[in-house]
Amino acid sequence: MNTVKKTILIVDDEEIVVDTLKGFLDLLGHKVDSAENGEAALTALAEVAYDFAFVDLNLPGIDGFELLKQISESWPRVRVCIITGYLDESQLARAKGLGAIGALSKPFRFSEIEPFLDDTQTPGNPQL
Repeated sequence: MNTVKKTILIVDDEEIVVDTLKGFLDLLGHKVDSAENGEAALTALAEVAYDFAFVDLNLPGIDGFELLKQISESWPRVRVCIITGYLDESQLARAKGLGAIGALSKPFRFSEIEPFLDDTQTPGNPQL
């Protein structure tokens, strides 16, 4: 796998998800920040040059779809993976239409995360 160390933003309002994902990504050597809502994510994105973002769809305030749209428009080089507790085909299609490279369904396994960070591959569709 050709995974270059990245600067990653995790946007999720569930502390356990953030802590677990951050811990795993830290172990892989990535620089990881987090935001608990869309507004905080936009502030972080304006201040740091992120390579990648994991974005929950169900966020307070600005939801994941709106955040994904704003990331695609303002920071098009940031690759985004959606993370959510429930994902159907229409949500996946909408997210991909807004620029997401794919999605992870909670709970996810660590083995499902690394393919999203590999710039040489496009991960497969999640299990729906």
